[in-house]
Amino acid sequence: MGTTPLLMDTLSTASNADLPSVCRRSTVRSGIFKTVDDFQDFDVGGPGWHPGAEPGLDPKKADGGHASMSTLSAPCDITVVDFSHHRLATHRRDNETLAAFMNLPQPEWVKCRWVNVNGLSWDDSDSEDSDSDFFESSAVDVETPIIRRQTRDTIVRQSCDASMVGQAIINAIIDLAMPVITCYTEVIGDLELDMLTKLNIKHTKSLYILVTEMNKMLGFINPVITLINALRDHKRKCYNT
Repeated sequence: MGTTPLLMDTLSTASNADLPSVCRRSTVRSGIFKTVDDFQDFDVGGPGWHPGAEPGLDPKKADGGHASMSTLSAPCDITVVDFSHHRLATHRRDNETLAAFMNLPQPEWVKCRWVNVNGLSWDDSDSEDSDSDFFESSAVDVETPIIRRQTRDTIVRQSCDASMVGQAIINAIIDLAMPVITCYTEVIGDLELDMLTKLNIKHTKSLYILVTEMNKMLGFINPVITLINALRDHKRKCYNT
């Protein structure tokens, strides 16, 4: 009969002093994530934002329908465009003169009115029976090519429909975004070439800055995408009914 081999535990013969100290993982997990109660400390959705708030804004209320939201007030440069098939007139107004102008009866020849506001202020948000749009600072960039194009016989002038003005505004925003896309494409192409030929730590910094800027630009574009999707869904509902 053979003898059963014995397995020697080499660790048992070693001195405890010769063994390296081993940090064992604690079986009790500490609270890493903490519950956030004060959302005002975080810049997530702008001033006055809180989770569960009613979506959208009510222009007929001074606070936009949100009691927790700060009142918007800023000096605005306002352009009012009245047009018909054969005539077009532009008027420049501001916060103080807009209300009185809008309370005046429209001339009989006016078929459509477009109010373009450069600035965000609640006192300019209630402009009854007209197509109104608000820009924080780029209203002139969108307004100029549209008004210049309306000096000729265009679809907007032929239809005298406020929805066509809205479509022209969206088209202008998209057209103005194309040079920005081209610029970023060229910058990314140059950065890719530099990283392949002469890699440097500066390229990592440039890449980080570029990604940050693109994410910021995407935040500006997302509201336009939401608007386009809402208009598309509204159009589908009209067709179904």
